[in-house]
Amino acid sequence: MIFSFGGSGGGTVQDPSLALVRPFRLLLDEGKPIGTINYLFYESVKPYVLGALCYTPARRLLFFPGLIGRSPRRYSKNRTFVQAAGLDPIDHLTMESDQRTFHATLLGRNSKTKVLSSYKTKQILKGLTYWFGLSCQNEQLLQVCPEGAKFQLSSPPNDSIRRTEIIMKSREGAKFHTITRHPDSTLDANCFLHFDFLVDTRGGIFRGLRKWALMKDVIASPTSAPTGPSVLNGRTHVPSSLLIRGHPVTIPHFSEFVWVLVSVRKGILVEQAIVDILP
Repeated sequence: MIFSFGGSGGGTVQDPSLALVRPFRLLLDEGKPIGTINYLFYESVKPYVLGALCYTPARRLLFFPGLIGRSPRRYSKNRTFVQAAGLDPIDHLTMESDQRTFHATLLGRNSKTKVLSSYKTKQILKGLTYWFGLSCQNEQLLQVCPEGAKFQLSSPPNDSIRRTEIIMKSREGAKFHTITRHPDSTLDANCFLHFDFLVDTRGGIFRGLRKWALMKDVIASPTSAPTGPSVLNGRTHVPSSLLIRGHPVTIPHFSEFVWVLVSVRKGILVEQAIVDILP
């Protein structure tokens, strides 16, 4: 199967690690319906893949990050960091149906999966839940969006028709969202790129965030952006407000909204990328 994305990453590629096609693995390898796949693209000098979002029939939210390197070097467990040399790459993050917790799933050889750890989300206000934050040293650590993606369909003979139909249905009504940073922000060698993911559970756009998205102004917002010496090289100034851009992401059959807040932060990350939660 070949899907078109209209990017600039060297024609049609066949790369199973691409976030645009990784959601299909849940169907092909495990036979799990994945709902409609929605694509998040980060637009800069070229289009990059921020990730793919799915809302499953089991009412879970899945996010497949578009990071080039996704193997954890360390992770938090029981409020302490655990060294994690040799772990398989992160495939996706899953927010449970009650939206109170989420976990990271690792993907190894022969499509063997393992749950890394479970974390709590945090309610910021009534109807607004903070999911997770994603930081990366620079935008080149995101996958470049290709013109198209190709993958080979293999499944049990007695289930191939059903799975093919589910794959085609997962593309029906798919949303293509373009995420950009604030036009007045500057991303240089002394800064890093940060994305905050929140869920508006009111079934409508949270007014405060909508104002932020439309005004594109200097505001303060809930964030898990790294600030400490354990994750940043050198000293950094923590601003009381910063330039930020909010993007409301709609997902078919999901009555809420996922908000992606983009900002440029001062400091140099120790790691290439960090996934974090609110304390």
